[in-house]
Amino acid sequence: MAVPILISKQKGRKIFKDDYLIGWLRKDEDKGYWMTWCGFSSKEKALKCAREQIEEKGERDIFISDEPLETFLTLEQINNLKKLN
Repeated sequence: MAVPILISKQKGRKIFKDDYLIGWLRKDEDKGYWMTWCGFSSKEKALKCAREQIEEKGERDIFISDEPLETFLTLEQINNLKKLN
């Protein structure tokens, strides 16, 4: 199974705090880890990047959060993410 992509603002970020970060969502049965690898000035640009990753690396889920997230996620946070595809 392919590792899902997560797009969100990052909670507590001091610089570029309004940027949307994109990264891999690693999860197990009781927690998650958001491994970010790029930031964008808008949600649309982050979504474009996610779609390019799918074209390059293959089909995978994309999740997005309207609430800023921290690096470590609870199962409740993961379950509340909006799935785009």
